Amino acid sequence: MHKDKVVAALKQSCGLIHVSFDGWKSGNRHSLYGIACFFRDEKSQPRKLALGVPELRTRHFGHNIAAEILDVLDAYGIQDKIGYFTLDNAESNDKAMEVIGGELGFVGSTRRGRCFGHTLNLSAKALLFGHNVEAFEEQLSGEAALSEAEHTLWRRKGPVGKLHNLVVDVRRSDQLTYLLRSIQRSEFDLSSDPRIRARQPVDLIIDNDTRWLSQLYMIRRAIILRPFIEQLVLKHRQQWEQDNRSKRTGNLRKSAREPRICLEENQLTVNDWVVLEHLAKLLGFYEDAVKTLEGDGQQRKRKGGWVGSYGNVWEVIQGFEFLLEVLEDYKQLASEIPDAEHFRINVNLGWEKLNKYYSRLDETPIYYTALALHPAFRWGYFENEWKDNTEWVMKAKQMVREVWESDYRHLQVVRSPVDDEPVAKRQRKYYNPFQAYCERTRQTCVL
Repeated sequence: MHKDKVVAALKQSCGLIHVSFDGWKSGNRHSLYGIACFFRDEKSQPRKLALGVPELRTRHFGHNIAAEILDVLDAYGIQDKIGYFTLDNAESNDKAMEVIGGELGFVGSTRRGRCFGHTLNLSAKALLFGHNVEAFEEQLSGEAALSEAEHTLWRRKGPVGKLHNLVVDVRRSDQLTYLLRSIQRSEFDLSSDPRIRARQPVDLIIDNDTRWLSQLYMIRRAIILRPFIEQLVLKHRQQWEQDNRSKRTGNLRKSAREPRICLEENQLTVNDWVVLEHLAKLLGFYEDAVKTLEGDGQQRKRKGGWVGSYGNVWEVIQGFEFLLEVLEDYKQLASEIPDAEHFRINVNLGWEKLNKYYSRLDETPIYYTALALHPAFRWGYFENEWKDNTEWVMKAKQMVREVWESDYRHLQVVRSPVDDEPVAKRQRKYYNPFQAYCERTRQTCVL
């Protein structure tokens, strides 16, 4: 019964039906592919539905993935209404789209959108961990406590790795956790400001291995707690020395093992903290972009005003341009920070990863088409942002022309009646830096 309703809704939908699919392994080791579709209903309202979660029992080659996807699309009778796909950057998806396009009568690569969040994830990981992130992830056991080998692996990743080690050691020790809280409480109680005295101690935030947003939250909290962390290390060392000093000689016992957080090579230096502060700000721009583009089309009221995120396809190019511009600024800034080799290298690697996938947008002209047809941007956006690369503008215009000729020129124009209702009053809206960039380029475009 439910499937019949879904089939009817999809049949009555206006326009194309867009698809997204991704694979994961369940806890009981089943390889599953989630398939969802996005469309407008008969009232032209945006809708999304899960179409199926087939199990892929064979190897995850592109043609095997495509076969499962095609079976599901066939079951709902929507093969002739398929529009665009949004997928991650896995190479197997390239082949899958080639097969799907061949079966459904289009060139797969031209309909293959790339998940912007996944692209930002790859760039952010390069920014945090540098080369060979996948190999680094494979070497981590995922255990709660850090082995000496894993501790060394993380330390080699620079300030972020050193902070990770510190946070893990503190969070896995009740003694250190309570000591950190006690230091904060004592500091708050000494203040003459009643608002500070009313504060409650907070703990360090532990990251989730190499998930970049969790690293950002870890770094932000550590920066807030920096003075308390420094006191913690000092007090812990003093307590360790007191407990391990010989009463007879007054010297430290030879068998005493210095705590890891007190070892000099594990200490966060002044320059390490400078790098962490810059990383927090830089990754904040990534967070702004990904949260704006992952939107569900709903507006929510926040202290600064109304916040809305819609996942608009025309904002993808703007997202790339915004972040590449930010990274260009940080390339220069990183060169001026002493003893920050990891940061300098990783900023370049993050830029390279982002630029790699930006260049691949050429395979899917709809990104350019959506931005060029937006009435607030049109070709003025490209001509302003790419004023030093006119050949890019010409290429984009050619791609958009081809989309028009192949997909839209033959369609009948249906004019909808215009309501005479007054224009709604514009709400005060908060803009994060990425949204402010989009607004700024909207205002400066030549229409």
